[in-house]
Amino acid sequence: MEATTAARRWTVVAFTLLALTTVSCERVPAPRRPAGGAAAIPTPPPQPDPSELSPLETAKRVHQLRLAGDFAVLERHLVPEQRSQNIELIQSVDQLVVACEVLEQAVRERFGNVMAEAFADPGIANIIGVFSSDVEMIAEEVEGDRAVVSVQVAGRLPLEQIELAPSPEGWQIRTDPPVEGVAAELRGLADAMNDAARRIRADDMTPEEFQRTLSLRWSQVQRRITALTETSRSRER
Repeated sequence: MEATTAARRWTVVAFTLLALTTVSCERVPAPRRPAGGAAAIPTPPPQPDPSELSPLETAKRVHQLRLAGDFAVLERHLVPEQRSQNIELIQSVDQLVVACEVLEQAVRERFGNVMAEAFADPGIANIIGVFSSDVEMIAEEVEGDRAVVSVQVAGRLPLEQIELAPSPEGWQIRTDPPVEGVAAELRGLADAMNDAARRIRADDMTPEEFQRTLSLRWSQVQRRITALTETSRSRER
C-alpha cells in the first residue's frame, strides 16, 4: 500500500484534533458509547488456530482482539517488524479516547452541556484503520502470497484496503508504515486533557482559559503530526 495512505490518514487525524478546539466545529461521526464513561470491554473470544484462518477471518479476529484489549494475542497476527509500533499506537489512541471522556465529564459539570458536546464522541476511536473501534470487514482478495481485505471504518467511504502476508503461523496484517512519533504525541495530548480536567474540577480554569489553553495545545500537536507525516513520506520516496 502507498505511503501516502498513511500520510492522508494522519493529516485527517491532525485536523480532527484541531476541530475540537471550538464548540461550533462539526465532529467526525462515531458510535455513541454507553452512558457512564468508557465503553464496556468485551470478553476475549475463544482462540482459534491462526494457521487455519482465511485473510478475512484473520482481520475479523484482529478486530475482536483489539476490542477485547488482548494485545499479546493480537500482535501475533501482525508482521513482526510492525508489532511494537502498532500496539503502541492502538494504546495511545485508547488513552486519548478515555482522556476525552474524562474531559467531557469535567466540562459538563463545570461549564454546562453546550461546551461539553464538543468533546462527545469526536471520532478519535476510529482514526486508525483496521484497528479502529467501529470496523466492518467487507471482502477479501487472495493472489498467491498476498491478500487484501476491504474494510469499512465507521461507515465511511471509500473502503480501506488491508494487506496481509502469509507466514507459518497464518496470515499476518501489514499496515501502512507506522509514522514514528505519532503515538507519543497522542499520549502527550491525553496527558494535557487529563490535566485540564483536573484543573477544571479544582475550579482553577475559566471557560476562556480552558478553550485558549486546549486550542494552543491541539494546534501544536496538529503541526507536529503534520511534520512527522511529511518526514515519513519523504523517507518512503
